[in-house]
Amino acid sequence: MPMWLCRAGRYGEFENKFLEDNRVYCTWDNLSESIMQFPTKQDLQQYFVDNNPDVKVKTAMNWASQVWPFAHEMKKGEIAVLPSKIKPVIHFGKIMGDYEFLPNNDNPYYHAHQVDWFACDIPRTAFDQDILYSLHQYWIFCV
Repeated sequence: MPMWLCRAGRYGEFENKFLEDNRVYCTWDNLSESIMQFPTKQDLQQYFVDNNPDVKVKTAMNWASQVWPFAHEMKKGEIAVLPSKIKPVIHFGKIMGDYEFLPNNDNPYYHAHQVDWFACDIPRTAFDQDILYSLHQYWIFCV
């Protein structure tokens, strides 16, 4: 079963909202279109190129590779892993819902999955160092 490594902002600025709302969000700034409207990852990549005049094609390819799985690959029943950047803990949740596009939400909370946070505030000291190192690697990743 896949485990999705989620990030709640570069500095953890979205973490409390994720936990309070029982969701994970794809907090891609100013992506106010449903990810599902793009039939292919290349179409999403082209969207990034078209809507960000300074972006290079390789950068847009990287962005699309990070955003695409959130809508097209994350599934109910899989696990979301949210390492805290606020305190030395890790949160675990079960994905309870399909991808949702929430156009009436404030930026950047347009893209979400419902999550049951079944284990919050698990101290990092409960994990072996090799597991902690792997949390810094590219697992199956969503933003």
